[in-house]
Amino acid sequence: MTSPSRRDFIKSLSAASLAALTASAPQAWAEEGVQVVSRPKGTADSMILLWMGGAMSQTESFDPKRMQEFKPGMETKSLICTSPQIDTVCDHVKFGKGVDNLAKLMDRASLIR
Repeated sequence: MTSPSRRDFIKSLSAASLAALTASAPQAWAEEGVQVVSRPKGTADSMILLWMGGAMSQTESFDPKRMQEFKPGMETKSLICTSPQIDTVCDHVKFGKGVDNLAKLMDRASLIR
């Protein structure tokens, strides 16, 4: 794969800038009284977003792998998961131990992996 030329970079940058500038145009037109965008009304009562930056990894929480007990001196390549799997209220959906309360609520939630 060849690196992009300066001309290709400028084209991409100008297209992205134009797209970013025009993205707010429908909202600006709507504020002026011109109805351009119709947005559907939301039906959900609430939404919970778990932003887990710096917290448990996916293999320790919502996508558990084969558990292996950690031993000092073991190679990190062989370590997959250090917490056991627990069942949720949904069939065939497993979580890692530590999110037990969420496992009880999975029949009323969506898990996007």
